[in-house]
Amino acid sequence: MNPHGDGGSPDDPRYHPSEADFHNVAPRTREERLASNDKDALEKMRLDHRRGGHARFDGSKNPLLPDEGSLSFMSEAERFGTDAAGEEFDKRQRKLLEKEEHYEKRRAMSYQREETRWAKVEMEHRYHEEHNAEMMASDKAKRNASSVAYNPLTLEYNDTYNGELLKYGDEQVRYKAAQRAHTLVWKG
Repeated sequence: MNPHGDGGSPDDPRYHPSEADFHNVAPRTREERLASNDKDALEKMRLDHRRGGHARFDGSKNPLLPDEGSLSFMSEAERFGTDAAGEEFDKRQRKLLEKEEHYEKRRAMSYQREETRWAKVEMEHRYHEEHNAEMMASDKAKRNASSVAYNPLTLEYNDTYNGELLKYGDEQVRYKAAQRAHTLVWKG
């Protein structure tokens, strides 16, 4: 019984039902009743009226074929591609190209590194050459100059006038020593 006493319960004699309490269903036609006996039509009808769930029949002709806008769609020409050997060949060619690009990149990096290293070596060499030339031109080089025109490393006379004079003087000393030896041998 309703606590307000307004006749809201069907058991109450004062109950007056409203239209909201009735669920009117339109009668089915003969075609609809006959179609409900057909299994395919019944399944399609049930799929059309299904509520919830992840799959809902949208009335497409082939339920196994994905929509053209979906990610899993593939055209018939792509589905029945028969050139598997060609695809494998293309795959191998792509791998070879990637490997060659990798080698080329490493080659370029090595070349750049070697160019930088050689530029540094050449710069150091030029610096040492310029430094040596400056040292030879300065007064410090004169301190290390030999007082005689003779190279003690190569044991040769210098190609200068002083070198010629030194060579002439040394030859005179050797000549006089040979004369003394000769005189001592004869005169006893």
